[in-house]
Amino acid sequence: SRMSFAPLWSASLAASYERELGANLMLRSNVAAKYTSKYNTGSDLHPSKAQDELVLVNARIGVGAADEKWTVELWANNLFDQDYLQVGFNGPYQVDESNDAISVYNAFLGQPRTFGATLRLRY
Repeated sequence: SRMSFAPLWSASLAASYERELGANLMLRSNVAAKYTSKYNTGSDLHPSKAQDELVLVNARIGVGAADEKWTVELWANNLFDQDYLQVGFNGPYQVDESNDAISVYNAFLGQPRTFGATLRLRY
């Protein structure tokens, strides 16, 4: 069996774009995506703890001084709000070895879509 947290396939792709907006202003943007095929998140490799394939996308766009003395950025992580497991585990005292249909499994979920703004200053 494949080890926990070891997808058969994984890939990442990122793209950045910069453009002058005027004499001393720059537009900067970045998009990054990470793909993972199906993998198991449990130490016992139980099928209930499997995470299906997924793609997570992060993005940011900013405007700032050409000399990078300041930049204002808007950003989003998990842009498409994918639900995913970070780890699956047995519920305490809630696993019936003789009847898996009544067992309870818990999980820590991955971070939902988050977004914000960042001000960067250099001196």
